[in-house]
Amino acid sequence: MKHPLSFRVFLLGLAFPLLACRVNDAGLGAPEMPVLPHPDAGIDLATGVAGDTGAAGVTGVAGNGGVAGAGVAGDTGAAGAGPAGTSGAAGNPGAAGSVGSTGAAGDTSGAAGSVGSTGAAGDTSGVAGSVGSAGAGVAGSTGAAGIGAAGSTGAAGIGAAGSTGAAGAPACGPKTCPDGCCDNTGKCVAGRSLDRCGDKGVACATCGKCQICNGSGTCDVDPSSTWDVVCYSATIASTQPSGMTWDPRGSAVDGVAPDPFCQFEMPANSLTGARVSPSIADTYTPTWNYDITPNAKPIKAADLMSSVKTWRLWIGDDDGCNARGCMGQEICEIDQPLTAGSLLAGQLVEKNVGSCLSLTVKFVCEQ
Repeated sequence: MKHPLSFRVFLLGLAFPLLACRVNDAGLGAPEMPVLPHPDAGIDLATGVAGDTGAAGVTGVAGNGGVAGAGVAGDTGAAGAGPAGTSGAAGNPGAAGSVGSTGAAGDTSGAAGSVGSTGAAGDTSGVAGSVGSAGAGVAGSTGAAGIGAAGSTGAAGIGAAGSTGAAGAPACGPKTCPDGCCDNTGKCVAGRSLDRCGDKGVACATCGKCQICNGSGTCDVDPSSTWDVVCYSATIASTQPSGMTWDPRGSAVDGVAPDPFCQFEMPANSLTGARVSPSIADTYTPTWNYDITPNAKPIKAADLMSSVKTWRLWIGDDDGCNARGCMGQEICEIDQPLTAGSLLAGQLVEKNVGSCLSLTVKFVCEQ
């Protein structure tokens, strides 16, 4: 006896159960990408999608020969079980960076020369001549009186001139210290170090944490230093590039604004070693201030500044999780290379990248 068509359809349904479909909140907009389960219990984080409902059993058909056959009861469809979604663990907040010390000002003035001593004044008056003794007149025949001789005049004294003071040493500067820097005593320091960094007679500087004094006498990023990455804030365009809203109009969960999160991947485009921030429901101006360093393990400056694409940071609109994982629409992203200036400044501020009108990411030295 051939099985009725409805019974064959029922058997086909058991052999090939209907696949559940997942609705993309975005519609035909920005592409969806895999994302880690978020470390919060915010919007769109479903605990798992219910399985498909089993099909109803088929009623038995009437028997042949005019005698009513006993209908065989159809099998009851089994209820599908949806696995529960997992929640990600909360990340640790990033540590605050320490303030760098200010370098001391160099002494730019030379020491004054000493003043020469003044010569003693000469004696300008002559010694008075001695008075001649009276001559004894010999009684002449005429008895004339004797004449006394005049005394000699003393010579004038001459004073010696005083000596001139020596000139002071030239001050430390570009001409006197071309291959070093001037310390706070005005001394030229040749060679370079973390606490005496400079060139061509500038004031010596003290390099900060995670820095080195490079060959040109400038404080620079130490390639071996390690850093934490903190996704701070963003301002998001009101619509997708296609002109559509980020979330469907009339959504039962929230409004048309996105539910943004921030994810860091290293290696790029992989959830292995990635870390994600909480999502913030229904906003165009999220502020996370969340440490997204993968595995909470600081990253070397050399890796952040490398031209090889080994990492990726992106902002997404949370589209929720189901049995197949979590998904999100890309809003904007940044990748390598990061400039040394961004690390020295402690932050990167990007304007008009993707659908982000602005994006601020901070970097905290951990060395």
